[in-house]
Amino acid sequence: MDAHDYGIDAEKLRAVWQRVMAAKSVGAEQERVRQAPPPMKTDAERLVKFIDAASAAAAIYRACASRSSGKVRRELMALSSAQTTSAQKLRARYYILTGNNYAPPPCCPYIISLPKTLAMRFEAEKSAYSDYVKAANETQDTSLSDLYFALAALSQRNADALLCLLESLL
Repeated sequence: MDAHDYGIDAEKLRAVWQRVMAAKSVGAEQERVRQAPPPMKTDAERLVKFIDAASAAAAIYRACASRSSGKVRRELMALSSAQTTSAQKLRARYYILTGNNYAPPPCCPYIISLPKTLAMRFEAEKSAYSDYVKAANETQDTSLSDLYFALAALSQRNADALLCLLESLL
C-alpha cells in the first residue's frame, strides 16, 4: 500500500470520476442551451410590433382626448394623429417588405384617469424611443433604419409633449 492510498480502489475511483465528469459536461451543455441569446427578430416581425404599438397609442390618445377639452384635447388629438401617421408609414414599409397588407387588431383602450394614463404613455413613449433606436441599429435596410430613427425622434417629442400636458394637469 502507498502512503497516500487511504484504502481506495483506483478502478472504482476512476469510474466514479468519469460519471461525475460526464454529468458535469451534460449539465454544462444544458446551461449553454439555456443561455443562448433569443433569436433576432426579422424586420417584418419588428414592423408588426411597431404597427400594433402605434395603432394602440393612437387609440389611447383619441380616448383621452374625448375626455378632455380645450388645449389638452387639441394636444391629445395631435398626438393621436402623429401615431396614426406613424402606423401608416410602418404599414407601407411592411407592404414593401412582404407584399402583404397588415391591419393591426382592433384596440379598446382602457383609461384609468387622464393623468395616470398620460404618465403611462410617457413611459411607453420613452420605451418606444429605445426600441426604435435599437431596431434602427439592428436592421440592414438603410431606408428602414432612417424611418426608425425618425420615429424615435417623434417618440421623444411625444414624451416631451406628454410631460408638458402632465405639468399643466397637475
